[in-house]
Amino acid sequence: MPAQAAIPAQNGLGQSVVFSPLSPASGDKVPAMYRLEDSAKFPAHRHSVEVSSRPTASRTARIVSVLVKVPYVTVDPDTSEHTLKGTATMKCEYIAPQNVPQSVIDDLATYMAHVSGNDQVLGAVKTGFAAR
Repeated sequence: MPAQAAIPAQNGLGQSVVFSPLSPASGDKVPAMYRLEDSAKFPAHRHSVEVSSRPTASRTARIVSVLVKVPYVTVDPDTSEHTLKGTATMKCEYIAPQNVPQSVIDDLATYMAHVSGNDQVLGAVKTGFAAR
């Protein structure tokens, strides 16, 4: 299992950002937590990533879940009150059967990394519509 470390990324403007590690996973279903510390004034309003894992019910595979949360907060110019208006989320689950060679899992991980950055996939996420 990998050790928890900061996650470098880019925001929608193409700027480099870093999700800081908050807490490591401490077992099945308990996520490793990361947060973009300078994305909002209050911790609950900051962009975050959670990565967790667990066995399937039959215990023949492992499920890895990745959850990214991007809250939208407005600030009242008169009162400086911060109001959470909504949170955009993306959840991905990967199922890795234990009866397949590691090369298959390696392919899955590499495909995930490249496909999620593909213009068609990014376009679908940004517009809410799959490529037609």
